[in-house]
Amino acid sequence: MQEQAHRVGAAWSASGLRLIDGKYPLAVERYVLRQVARLVPGVTTVTPHARYYALHALVATEAEERALGNTETQELLRRCEVVLAAASHLHGEDHGLYGLPQAHGEGRLRGLFTASAVEFAAAVRPAEGGYTRSKWGFLPPYQTSERELGILTAVRGSAGRPAPGPRLDRSPVREGLEPVLDLARGEELRMADVEPYVEQLCVCRGGAQPDGRWLAELLCRASEDGSDEVASRRRETVRLLTRVLDGHPSERPVEEAVGEFLALDPRMSEGGELAGYVCAADWRGLALRNYSVTAWRRLWSWLVGQAAEGVHQAEWADRFARAMPPGTVGEFWDALPTPGIGATPNSGTARFGSTGSEIRPEKEFAVLAQGARWAEELTGDTARAYNGPPNEHGQELHPRWFAAYLTDRRSLPLAECARELAVILLRRSARVALAKSRPAPDGRLRLPTKLQQRDSFLFTRGPEGTSRVILRLNRLAYVLAGCGVLTVDAQSWRVTELGRELCA
Repeated sequence: MQEQAHRVGAAWSASGLRLIDGKYPLAVERYVLRQVARLVPGVTTVTPHARYYALHALVATEAEERALGNTETQELLRRCEVVLAAASHLHGEDHGLYGLPQAHGEGRLRGLFTASAVEFAAAVRPAEGGYTRSKWGFLPPYQTSERELGILTAVRGSAGRPAPGPRLDRSPVREGLEPVLDLARGEELRMADVEPYVEQLCVCRGGAQPDGRWLAELLCRASEDGSDEVASRRRETVRLLTRVLDGHPSERPVEEAVGEFLALDPRMSEGGELAGYVCAADWRGLALRNYSVTAWRRLWSWLVGQAAEGVHQAEWADRFARAMPPGTVGEFWDALPTPGIGATPNSGTARFGSTGSEIRPEKEFAVLAQGARWAEELTGDTARAYNGPPNEHGQELHPRWFAAYLTDRRSLPLAECARELAVILLRRSARVALAKSRPAPDGRLRLPTKLQQRDSFLFTRGPEGTSRVILRLNRLAYVLAGCGVLTVDAQSWRVTELGRELCA
C-alpha cells in the first residue's frame, strides 16, 4: 500500500511567507503626508509637468466633441503624449527651464526619434518596450490632481475615460496645444513636421502659451467669494513658495532648501515678515515635524543595517546602546542646543541630523529629543500644526509621546534608554508589517518587511530608506515654472511678472 504524503495546512495554499519590500516600516509618516496633501492640493510627487494638465484637458475635450469611446480615447491620448515627447526631444539642449525633466516617455522613445519618422503603432503600444505600459498613457499619475483642480471629471461607467471638468477653459487649451491634434493624426509622426512647433509645444514652454496662463490662474487664484477652501489653501501655499524662492540659488534642491527655510528661518517665526501669510504657521509646524519623522526613518535604517549579517536581538540592541554617548537621558537632553523658533538655517536643528549615507545614531536621537522639546514649547498655530490632533498626541513615536518617554527616564543611563527603544521599534515594525500584510494569489501571506526575525535572531533583506518625507515643494515649483509663474536658470529661481500679478 502506497504511503500518502502528509500535508500541513490547506491544500489550496502554498506554505510559508512571501517577504516583499514595503514603504514606511514604522508608520511615522502619516501625519506629514496628510498635511502635505491638504496644503498642496492639485500637485503630487508624480506630476512634474504643467503641460500635461492642459494636454489631458485637450484630449478630454476632443474625445467629448467627437464622441469617442474608451479605446479610441486611449489611442488619441497616447498619440498626443508621443507628440509632446517628440517636441521635448527636438528641443534638446535648448530646454528652457533648468532642472525640469524631459517629457514623459522621451527617454524610452529616444531611439525612435532619431529616425526621420516614427510609426505611431510602434510608439504608442502599451506594452513592454513602449513609452509606457499603461493604456491610459501618463493620465493616471495626473488624474487625481486634474480632478481636484476641476480640470477633468470621470465619465461614469467608462473605466477611467476623462471628460472636461467645470474649470476647464477650452479656448486657451486649444490655442496653446492645437498643433498636437494635427500631428497626432495619420500612421506616422514626421519629425520635420514637429520641428516648427517645438517652441510652442515643449514642456518647458507652457508659460509662454495661453494654456499656461490658464493653468497659472487656476493654481494661483482663489474663488471670487472665498468659499473654495481648497483653492484658498493652494493659493496661500503658492504665494508663500514664490516669496521664498524668488532669487533663491537653483543649485540646491528646492525640497531641501525651502523645507529648511520654512522650519528655521526667523522670518517665518511669530512676528516675522512672512508670518502674515495665512499658511505660514502650518508650513512651519509641518517642516519642523518632518525633522522628527526623518530622524525615526534614519535611525531605523541604521538599526536594520546592523542585522545585515544576522545578529542576536540582544546584541542588536546593544549596538544601539554602545553608539550613545555616556551620561543620563536628562543630561543629554538638557545639553542640547536650543534653536527655538527663531533659529537660523545654520544653527540648531540643521546641524543635528546626519546627512548622506552615513548615519550617526546619537545625532538622530538628538533630533528626536529636540522634536520632543518643540512638542512642549511651541505655541499657537505653529504648535497646532506641529503636534496635530490631540487624539494623536499619545500615539507611539509622536513627539509628545517621546517627550513623556524621555521625561520618565531622565535618570536612566542613555545607553539603557537606547537599548529599550530598540526593542520598542522592533515590535512596532512587526506590528506595522502585519497590519499591511495581504494574501498572495497562491495563498501565502505577503509580508512587507526588510527585517526578518527567527527566534531571537534578526536578518535583513536589504537597506531601508533614509529620505525625508517629500513635501511636494519641488514638484509645485516646477509646475509653477511650467505655467509661467516662476522661471529658473542655472543661477537662481525668479518670480515672473505673471507670478507677481497672480500672487499679489
